[in-house]
Amino acid sequence: MNIIRDPWLPDPENPIVTSSHPALLDKNVSVLMVPGELAWDGDLVRDLFNNRDSNLILSIPLSSSRVCDSWFWNLEKTGHFTVKSTYKYLQMNKEAGVNLHSSGVWKLIWKLRVPPKAKDLLWRATSDCLPTKTRLQSRHVPIQSNCPRCVDQPETPFHCLVDCPFAAQCWNWSGIMVNIQGYVSFAGWLEAVFDRVDSAIREQIAVTCCAIWKTRNDLAWSEKVSTAESVAVLAQVTLSNWSQAQDRSFIPIPAYLSAADGSDKWQKPAAALIKINVDAATFDSNGTYSFVCVARDASGNLVEAITCCRAGTVQPEMAEAMGVREALSWIKKKAWHGVVVESDCLSVIQAIQSNLPLLSYFGSVISDCKLLLEQIGDVSIYFIKRSANSVAHSFARASYFVADHTLSSNDVSTDLLHVIMNDCN
Repeated sequence: MNIIRDPWLPDPENPIVTSSHPALLDKNVSVLMVPGELAWDGDLVRDLFNNRDSNLILSIPLSSSRVCDSWFWNLEKTGHFTVKSTYKYLQMNKEAGVNLHSSGVWKLIWKLRVPPKAKDLLWRATSDCLPTKTRLQSRHVPIQSNCPRCVDQPETPFHCLVDCPFAAQCWNWSGIMVNIQGYVSFAGWLEAVFDRVDSAIREQIAVTCCAIWKTRNDLAWSEKVSTAESVAVLAQVTLSNWSQAQDRSFIPIPAYLSAADGSDKWQKPAAALIKINVDAATFDSNGTYSFVCVARDASGNLVEAITCCRAGTVQPEMAEAMGVREALSWIKKKAWHGVVVESDCLSVIQAIQSNLPLLSYFGSVISDCKLLLEQIGDVSIYFIKRSANSVAHSFARASYFVADHTLSSNDVSTDLLHVIMNDCN
């Protein structure tokens, strides 16, 4: 990686180095590391780069398990490209003039309790990007613009979903009064209708529009003719089936987790075992972050705790991942066996448990964790809720004052000892 030319800094807004020291010309990133070690040369980095660049560089973790550099998608912590992250990025950077109407109608659309495809249809029709014949013609598709149903008018989103005689019959069958005069655009019509009806009617409007559009496509592509009554029935069945599927009493287990994960109260480990709880904290005011590992025995007593503070600004899940890596290195160094490691960072535990290769800086730390788990063996790692991680959380908040220390029960403040005692009750 070239220091000046390549986009290698962990900053989504600008991953390019902004410093311009002559010594950086035509140099690769490897010259900024301590020779023979997996560590940044902190003094060299601070001498050659401005504060912004040096903080970003020092926040990049160096991985012992990564054999070569690779490009990754910076908008996802996994490093893999996703349409979702691209859409989110484009929405955040959309020009102000693109939104034709007030934000109120957009909020109403996205809050609807209807199938996602129905909300997507309303969004596309309101944004005038629904692939009607007039829209396709504007994109230089060689077709006639006539509505495939009435054949009399150009097919626009408003005509297809509202103004076409067939659409009017569908609305009559649905029992929804949508006859608002004076509108020629779907966006204006929808905003006016939504202002007059409650949330239940809005949901029916959404699924009815979706059903009208589906049967329109059936006609255009398969020459399947539908009746207005069948459209109304399709809308009702779609909404009913989807609503029944949203059973809040069913709580699925997140991907890659087991029934042993997700505890909401700290439990003592079995006899002769050690449990290590991990947590992290970021201190944006001075550009540092820390992570802690707290080891306790079967009686709940503190065996030892370590706190580590690092320079740089990182995302919380990165700090959490580095904490888990530090815990596993600690276990290997101590030659402990039968250790349980717990963290309240779901994304870290899911990443460790999954087989998905991660290309990002976050993925480098996860790769180190997986390698350490293979080397150590006899270590279990689980996700727990924040309420079950109160001791590590308290240590992490206090680590700003006791960074890079190994603590025994004699070194811990009275307040932290009180938290440990409460956790065992």
